[in-house]
Amino acid sequence: MVKRYSNNPVPIELQLYGEQFAYGHREILLKYCGISENYMFKAHIPHGGVSPASIDPINRIDDDNGNPILQLRWRHDSDVEAEEANIKNVTPIGAPFLYALSNLGYKPEQISYQIQKSVGNFDWPRESSEQSKYLSESKNILYMPLHSWDGDVHVHQIPKDSPLTKLRNSKITVLLGFLDFCDPDTRNAYAELGWNVECAGVRSSKITGSPAGGRNSFLYNLHNLMEKNDTVVSNEFTTGLFYAASMGKKMGILNQSINYELKYSSWQERSQYEKRMIQIRSYYEWLIGGSFTRESLNKKVEMALGLRSFRSPEFLKDSVELLEFRSYGKNLA
Repeated sequence: MVKRYSNNPVPIELQLYGEQFAYGHREILLKYCGISENYMFKAHIPHGGVSPASIDPINRIDDDNGNPILQLRWRHDSDVEAEEANIKNVTPIGAPFLYALSNLGYKPEQISYQIQKSVGNFDWPRESSEQSKYLSESKNILYMPLHSWDGDVHVHQIPKDSPLTKLRNSKITVLLGFLDFCDPDTRNAYAELGWNVECAGVRSSKITGSPAGGRNSFLYNLHNLMEKNDTVVSNEFTTGLFYAASMGKKMGILNQSINYELKYSSWQERSQYEKRMIQIRSYYEWLIGGSFTRESLNKKVEMALGLRSFRSPEFLKDSVELLEFRSYGKNLA
């Protein structure tokens, strides 16, 4: 019925499996497997899902025949969580960022060592003044504020009590999401502080498969930015903090005045937004300087990134069906 009567111009295959194009995940996995970019995976490969199902639920996704499609998820325990929710066809493979690192020459055991280094040396203080002192000892700092997307546009502010305001401006680089980077008011607000302002690229292009805006090289660009900084911080939890851990970086969430203000939201009230952000903050309290044990931190980060579910090229080629994807004009020059 969908194929016959739907007026949605997007092919059903892209509706079901198109999420894999976000941040260049498809291209990263294809390169890792040695497969031509003329193909896409017949699977839902989401961005995120680093948090447990109580925060980021796993939803069933059916094909046009009502059968659950294959979901290749990040968390090492995603198959167990899916089974508990009676959702079939879920396989953990780990975060695509791990495969980007592999394509750059990192070995899984090296990534594991870097996570242990980051978490094993985790000594992020809770008090704002102590955080400023801690950051003053860092050579370069990458600040990743919570970013907007089309459906939620955040108000960007640097509170006067932010630990960052007490540091030398030239050592701070702020990494903005594409939509925030495109907003002159947001970009200039950071630039006027004397901070370096960067963007790793777009999440996805309007034309599926297009490399416009650095979509297909996003995670490589992010890696390059993180490599230049020894500490990565944010105002809220972001997957970027765990990416930083996989590179052995120091990380933490800033203790500063919280601003849960939205310029616009297509789907939620401010009270709903605040409730969700408080829930996430509570779960990741240790990143703000809460109590923890080294062993529990290492387990949480490796679980979230799915390092123990990191798959071989042979596993992916044998276990995941491919669909031909035509990307016209790949090399027109």
